[in-house]
Amino acid sequence: KRDSKRNPGKLIERFNVFNNFEELTSQTESINSKFNDNVILKWGNQIDISQNIENPIVYNNTKALAIASNKKKSREILQEKKVNTPYLKKETLKELILNNEVKFPIIARPLHHEKGKDFYCLENITDLKRFIDLKGFEDFYYDPFLDKTNEYRVHVGLGKIISILEKPKPLNPNQKVWNRNENEDNDGFKYVTWSEYDSELCKIALNACKSLEIDLGAVDIIKFEDKFYVLEINTSPSLVSNDYTANRYALLFNYIQKHTIDKKLEHWDFESFGNPKSLAWKNFQLNSEINIINIKEENEEE
Repeated sequence: KRDSKRNPGKLIERFNVFNNFEELTSQTESINSKFNDNVILKWGNQIDISQNIENPIVYNNTKALAIASNKKKSREILQEKKVNTPYLKKETLKELILNNEVKFPIIARPLHHEKGKDFYCLENITDLKRFIDLKGFEDFYYDPFLDKTNEYRVHVGLGKIISILEKPKPLNPNQKVWNRNENEDNDGFKYVTWSEYDSELCKIALNACKSLEIDLGAVDIIKFEDKFYVLEINTSPSLVSNDYTANRYALLFNYIQKHTIDKKLEHWDFESFGNPKSLAWKNFQLNSEINIINIKEENEEE
């Protein structure tokens, strides 16, 4: 438990959420129940606690978190699972270089990174070859630069959408990384209402979490030439960027603790829902006294 005004240790103490929280909003006060002693919700933390708790029921298991945090490995899996993601395999890039068919710029990044750091934009073949000679392929990954028109953070929990936030566009049109640390003059994330949900955007986020076996996470997605591409899944997203999102997580945490009895809850079968609004968690669902996952909604327009 840390000594701070927001007291991030409070959630850990009350709810067995093993995490790396730095902030905690007042919205989480709506979490008013205690987790069963063996129910663990990992928030980005990869520490193995199975030896410390009897018969643990773990959401976001260590293996899935390790894969999600490795940006190269996660993109390899997403590509294998037919989820759009900008990624060039080593063999593919070597062949493109050999045939002089590389389209620039090429983006190079280390396997683990955050907040727009360690972002290398290679503008020509000389830059690319020099970078590969210096850094190699094992500790970095390479992807084609996609000149995105929009960027989203889609919060997903148990196969359903918690909330969708749109990232503000930078004031500098030539800025390649849309990161708030580099773009302090812009407003925060814009909340996307259910009526604005795009089915393709929702389902690529849900498929990304399914592919990496993530129970809860925030999927960063860009739009390029009317198609969506997954950049990464953040398994310890901040809960202070949007009050609505923080409150929704609180409700979902409550849902999990109420209905997790002897095994982990299943995910929603999102493929069976056609209306994008039906891909969102409804408050009446989150507040339900019974586990309603995969019970078909009577009215998808609700």
